[in-house]
Formats: sequence, structure tokens, C-alpha cells
Amino acid sequence: YSNAIKNYKIALTIDLKIYGPNHSTVAADYNNLGLANKKKGNLDIAITYYKKSLSIDSKNYGIKHSSVAIAYNNLGGAYYSKGNVDKAISYFIKAIDIEENKPLRLRHEKIAVYYNNLGETYRNKGNYKYAILYFKKALNIDLEYYGPLHPKIGIRYNNIGETYRGKKQFKKALSYYKKAQDINLKKLGVNHPSVATVYNNMGSTYDNMGNFDQALDYYQKALNIDIKVLGNNHPNVAIDYHNIAYAFRCKGEFGSATLFFKKALVIALKRYGKDHPLTKAIQLQLKALDSVKPLTPNTKII
Repeated sequence: YSNAIKNYKIALTIDLKIYGPNHSTVAADYNNLGLANKKKGNLDIAITYYKKSLSIDSKNYGIKHSSVAIAYNNLGGAYYSKGNVDKAISYFIKAIDIEENKPLRLRHEKIAVYYNNLGETYRNKGNYKYAILYFKKALNIDLEYYGPLHPKIGIRYNNIGETYRGKKQFKKALSYYKKAQDINLKKLGVNHPSVATVYNNMGSTYDNMGNFDQALDYYQKALNIDIKVLGNNHPNVAIDYHNIAYAFRCKGEFGSATLFFKKALVIALKRYGKDHPLTKAIQLQLKALDSVKPLTPNTKII
């Protein structure tokens, strides 16, 4: 992202000279710099750029324009990444307020994204009631725009499933994962990362239910896809290995658990280094195995 930031700064310098400081093109440059810095992890810098973009768009278009809603959503995403959940919620709600009461033909389709982001934030807070409410709003909007078999619908069903899993309503969670997977398999094919993600979530649900053999079956399906599509050393593969190891540990099969935790650790060290949370989590699991004490389904890290 460093090269992207460099190029966006060059574009900003040129556009400021051509258009002046209050042009929509300059606002877009600030927004691009915000996006690139967010992806790089420079969250405070990203917020500064997003606010500059917001200020220009508010002056040019008024406070009820869809460009302003996009800026609010981006700010919400940056604050969410900072861990400031309440501030994130306030910005997502501002974005929604702009679009929510417009007729469908005038409503920006991104409102589904805003609903989804708000649902994700409430889920992060443990407020599953509101999370489900907003995930379902996102689902209904996308159904209107895209129809029942679009991959976006699969994402919405998966998110609802994850929320019911958080509520420990495991059968309901599995029913939504199945809806998501039916769409994914039809539209994306059997070897797609989204298919692997849903298999992993189904595995985690069976883990939570104490059905470790069923969990292992789904984790293995996810692993097979991720290796085929992403390669042997992708972070998703490390998570797959971790989940398989965890299920083996819960079963009391400590040798197999150690083997798969070590496979996960090799990838985590290679991709993230020794100080990354995933690396540390795997090392803790391996250390805990020294005591040969099985985990319960409620103590899972990943």
C-alpha cells in the first residue's frame, strides 16, 4: 500500500493545482488516501483523510447526498478497526439515515453494506438482537437488488448464521450456513474461498455443540479448498490447521492436535512473525498441550 499512497499523493497534488481545494476530484483523492492508509493500518491518518473528503462533499452536494453517506461509512469502518465501536456505530447510523428513507429507485445500493457494517459492529459488542436486525435489513435490500441467488445473499446468510452461533442457537446458525452454502456452491463453485469460509463456520458450530467428528469433517473440507485455491502457506490455511488441531485436542487426541498446531505455527511465523496474535495463540495452545488437558467447546481462541 505504500506505492498506492505515494501515487494518490501525487494525484492529490496535481488535482489541487488544477481544480482547487474544494473540488469533488480532490475529495475522491482524499478518500483514496484514506482507504489505502486504512488497509496499511494507519487508522488515524485514514480518519483525517476521510474527514477531509467528507467536508468537501458536504459543501458541494449537501449533507444528504450519497457521497456523504459513503464518507460516513468509511469513517465508521476506520473507527471499528480502531476498536472504537460506539463511534463506529454513530457513523454507520449517519450513513444509513441519509439513504434509508429514499424511494428504492433513488436509494444507493450501498445501504445494504451500511446495514451489514452496523450489524457486524453490534455483533462485535455482543448485541446479537440488533446485529440480526441489521443483517436482515441488509439481506432484504440485496434481495431487492440482486435476487435470491446472488453471492451477496450468501454473505448475508453467513453473517446471520454467525450471529445465531454467537447466541448459541446452533441449529438456527446451521440452517443459515446451509442457505449460504447452497448459493455459494451454485454461483461460485466447489473450490472458492467463500465456500471454505462457510465450511469453517459450520465446523466451529459443531465444535460448539461438542460434535468434534462432524467439526473435523467440515474443517477438512475447508482446508482442502484453501490449499487448492490459496496455496499451502496462506494465512487461511494456518487457521484451518488451527481449527483441526483444536478439535483433535477437544477429542483428547493430543498427538494429532500437536501435529496440526505445529503446521499452523509454521505458516503463522512465516506470514506474520512471532508477535502476531495468531502466532501467539498457536504457541499458547502448544504450551497448554504440555499439560495434556482437554479443552471444552467454550474456550476456543479462533
